[in-house]
Amino acid sequence: MAWKQWALIALLSTTSFSTPALSQSTHSSSSPLPTNDTTLLWGPYRPNLYFGLRPRLPRSLNTALLWSRVEDFQAVQHNVRYTCEQHEGMAGYGWDVYDPRTGGVQTVRDKGNGVDMETSFVKLEGGKEGWVVRVKGTPREDAVVGVGSEGGVEGVKTAVWFTVGMEGLGSVEAVGGEEGEAAEAGFEGEVVFTGQTTDLGDFKLVVRESGSNSHPTHNHPSAVEKPLDRTFVHSLQVPEEALWQAKAILFGSLKTTIDSYVTEYTEAKMPPPWQTYTIQHRPGQGNMHIVQKTFTGAFQFDVVYTPATAETPFSGDVTRAIVRTVKTFEMKYDTVLKPQAPFGGEAYARFSKNLFSNLVGGIGYFHGDQLIDRSADRRE
Repeated sequence: MAWKQWALIALLSTTSFSTPALSQSTHSSSSPLPTNDTTLLWGPYRPNLYFGLRPRLPRSLNTALLWSRVEDFQAVQHNVRYTCEQHEGMAGYGWDVYDPRTGGVQTVRDKGNGVDMETSFVKLEGGKEGWVVRVKGTPREDAVVGVGSEGGVEGVKTAVWFTVGMEGLGSVEAVGGEEGEAAEAGFEGEVVFTGQTTDLGDFKLVVRESGSNSHPTHNHPSAVEKPLDRTFVHSLQVPEEALWQAKAILFGSLKTTIDSYVTEYTEAKMPPPWQTYTIQHRPGQGNMHIVQKTFTGAFQFDVVYTPATAETPFSGDVTRAIVRTVKTFEMKYDTVLKPQAPFGGEAYARFSKNLFSNLVGGIGYFHGDQLIDRSADRRE
């Protein structure tokens, strides 16, 4: 059966973490960034991922986004998006607008999964008050109707995973949902993480969604034990050198769930795929935390990062903050880099803004030791 093939792939993925052969960087992270660089502290400095945030600090907090359509057992194992790949059936992806000091909006046109993912990143007061991310999914009109979406593209079922990792001596913990909620079947409202590092100090990370989202329902008994309108969190302790392998870590958690369903319900009575492909709900301490939400149709949710230095936690309108960021970018770009004749049309302006945004939005931050081959190559 398809789930057996999935289990084998997941097992192979999770039992062979790659370990760098070189020692970790000796770069000191004790000195703060210069004042003129504080607005550049946070950014999408993980350019090999479709979306991943981290600060320009070694061995610190990092986040990533993964997703997949979950309507049949066989396709999920191949459709989980994480690293940017050329073979995944994308209709295009990249930053529509991006200013390194304020943020921007990115669109991933995932034709293979039948959904367009929009990630908006906004720095609050230049990053001093934290940042907010909005993840928005919209079913594509050309989405192929699947087993769980016979009624049309509005029924497309998508699982989204947001990871929170911590390198080094810092800590981050899933402390619960609203008012410290710690439901065994998953969090009903917000999901709250607290943490600290030497460089960032104390901080809070909150994952929240609007009430307009729809979640899959079904008649299998597993829906009562683990309803899909809840948010699941799996907190793990993994080798630091394996933190970048979020996809393999995710597969390991999914495999454990699959095995438990096989044991409880047998192969012939498995839950539907959108229930089967859920992580274990085990929130707590760890250096890797996976947050899962499963949706039907269009959806959106927000992630808010608040440092202890912020005067007040952000409680404003995220939509308004995104619109303001985009408008500010447009005004600055049209003032400084407006295309000149004969390239003054709207199409040229849009193209140049996308090109510029992807150039600065694709900058990465890396640290550590590396091997350099200094031998001369006469062919060069």
